[in-house]
Amino acid sequence: MFAAAVLVALMLGAPARRAQAQQGPAMNSFFLNVKPTDGECCANVTFVQNLPPERKQPVPAVTMERIGKGKYVMLAAGAAPFPTAPDRGGFFVAVTAIASNAHCFESETLIRGSRDLVGTVNCVDPRGVPIDSEFSWSYRADSYDFVQFTVLPKNFGYTQVFADGKVGIYFSPIPGAGVQVQHPERGLFKVKFPRLGTAGGGIDRKLGAGVLVSNICADRGVSCGTNTCIPSASSVGAGASTVEIRCADRSGAPVDNAFRVFLGQEALNSQSFGKFANPNDYKKFHQHYNEGTNFGWVTSSEKGATSKEPLPNPEMTFLNKGKDQPGPRKIDYFHLAPGKYRVKFRDQLVYGQTYWSMHATARETDGGTYCNVGDIDYRTVEIGVNCFDGNGAPRDATWFLGMRRLYN
Repeated sequence: MFAAAVLVALMLGAPARRAQAQQGPAMNSFFLNVKPTDGECCANVTFVQNLPPERKQPVPAVTMERIGKGKYVMLAAGAAPFPTAPDRGGFFVAVTAIASNAHCFESETLIRGSRDLVGTVNCVDPRGVPIDSEFSWSYRADSYDFVQFTVLPKNFGYTQVFADGKVGIYFSPIPGAGVQVQHPERGLFKVKFPRLGTAGGGIDRKLGAGVLVSNICADRGVSCGTNTCIPSASSVGAGASTVEIRCADRSGAPVDNAFRVFLGQEALNSQSFGKFANPNDYKKFHQHYNEGTNFGWVTSSEKGATSKEPLPNPEMTFLNKGKDQPGPRKIDYFHLAPGKYRVKFRDQLVYGQTYWSMHATARETDGGTYCNVGDIDYRTVEIGVNCFDGNGAPRDATWFLGMRRLYN
């Protein structure tokens, strides 16, 4: 087993044959600790073509158990990363509090046996005291050796970084590229994804890229639960993409802290679904053509006047897309009150069973600033973002919001 705070190689045995191309996340898991959820709380899916003998499809939905005040255990049965050498696979976990000013974070992620993923989420109030809160938990795993049915875009990358700047579990869609981290001063980390850019990778500079940071606090919040790590800057070049991460305590003072960072153009998704050449394969692999993912992300720079009406020309970049109707879609953006925002993803498809995931992160650390997801409306695809100072009081801030919706 391995913990989120400990670097351990993921090598459980080599597969019988190697695939020639990576074709999508090996695992996608979601859980919304929100009531009510209209049945959209959770999913745990894999479309890997050649599963190991001990792994069977379908996998059950993710479950959650509250084991104490502000402490939850997530079980993604059958969803552990597949047997893959460290440089050929990785996984990413994100946690964001919903509808509260709590800090919710990953405290531990373990593999149980060779099949199950077990994660622990803790929530604390702005003083660091355990408190119950709604939250969103997401997990994805990638593998070059266990692939899905469709081509994986080379437009994302992610890594775990320890408080001392060392690299933990990571994944890059550029084989052999790896991830580099510099830690030049307290609270500052510079993460570089070599060869992932507009030339060597598949990132479209016109679309920009979203950056999500999710905090890790292995001591259950005793000393680091109220720390925040944020993407203060990012850039996409021809041959590499970089993200500058700054971590601070609740007063805004620089502090070293562990975190995970995801850079990409598909909001923690990076999943393409395509048609089977042989129509009989839909039945063979238990799939339907309309299976896919809607997603959207917003990087806000807006701190202007509040209004109940959508802002006509907000200062932001965004992407809002879906599978069955390709191409960018519009959004409405509201700044309702100090520290309170709402994004409406327009023209999203809403039908069938839908599994949601959404995460928010602040983009500044002044005064211990942090941002959470606010109210959610499933029918209109509206998601709130609420930002706070280190004491938990509302304050305006810049932020990143990512959303994905798997449907069948």
